[in-house]
Amino acid sequence: MAVLVSVNNLTDFKVSSIFVRRIIKSVFLNEGVKSAEISVAFLGEDEIRNINKEYRNKDKATDVLSFLLDKDNMIGEIIICPTKVKGELSEVLIHGSLHLLGYDHEKSKKERELMRAKEDFYSF
Repeated sequence: MAVLVSVNNLTDFKVSSIFVRRIIKSVFLNEGVKSAEISVAFLGEDEIRNINKEYRNKDKATDVLSFLLDKDNMIGEIIICPTKVKGELSEVLIHGSLHLLGYDHEKSKKERELMRAKEDFYSF
């Protein structure tokens, strides 16, 4: 049992797979998840816009999308558009990981505050 993270970079953005894996594993392990399979994909603006439109009915490019594909086995995907990331990449990875773990800032003010506190905790 382990937190497995695969990284697929389909852009010209330079990113360390080790960096990505370290952040995601840190969040999952600290949240008590000892077994997960997470795929991280870096896509361009057109690709992430199309996915955002299809699955969230929002016709715009965004910085990060998260999809929990299998809750029982904790299999998920985080999709990142590097050109839309405004802050640090680590912040977007933490944000996407927390969504996979069930945190949702769009649900309520209380959830937004809880997710923000978790993001602050994991930021480094």
